[in-house]
Amino acid sequence: MDWRWWFWWVLASTVGWAVGGGLSGSLGSIQAGYVGGMTVGATGAGMLQWLVLRQRIDRAGWWMPATLLSSAVVGALIVAVGVVGGRNWNLTWSADPGRVVVGLAGMGLFGTALGALQWLVLRRRIARAGWWVLAGGVGWIVGAPLGAVLGGGLSGVLGWSGSGAIDWALTWGGVGAVYGAIMGRVLVWLLRRRAAGAAAATAPV
Repeated sequence: MDWRWWFWWVLASTVGWAVGGGLSGSLGSIQAGYVGGMTVGATGAGMLQWLVLRQRIDRAGWWMPATLLSSAVVGALIVAVGVVGGRNWNLTWSADPGRVVVGLAGMGLFGTALGALQWLVLRRRIARAGWWVLAGGVGWIVGAPLGAVLGGGLSGVLGWSGSGAIDWALTWGGVGAVYGAIMGRVLVWLLRRRAAGAAAATAPV
């Protein structure tokens, strides 16, 4: 049952981010595409994740607003810092060590902020939900570049690389799939701990 629930979580994350990425691909600039991918993708993913999450957690309705708020604020901040610092967005995936470090730091910040606001929803319902915040930062540092490479590679294989909305949708969908797989596994672990704690509390002495 846990793995079936995990599958739906990953699917929700993938579809949500893919839709957001596809919409952001028509915004006309790389900066707008990143902010759009983060905010619109997070909104879609947050909504679909909520449909899955509410099966296990009561009063999870704040999940989507928390996801949208954190992604919008941090997404705009990352782009603003890039613009002020003269960042060349066309070289986002450059192998230059400095750019790689800055890019990963930005992803870690985004994932940590996203996890922190989502933690506000989880903390009253799941013990030790603080792990979610740490997992959020690690999940984005690992999931964003790996997922983008996988999604972008698939786009290239299918001949859609550089085709705007489809290319962005596959790239962000790859990010959502990898990130969703990581975070879904963490959530399954937290829910198992909660179930084990509840069973121990109700066991006869």
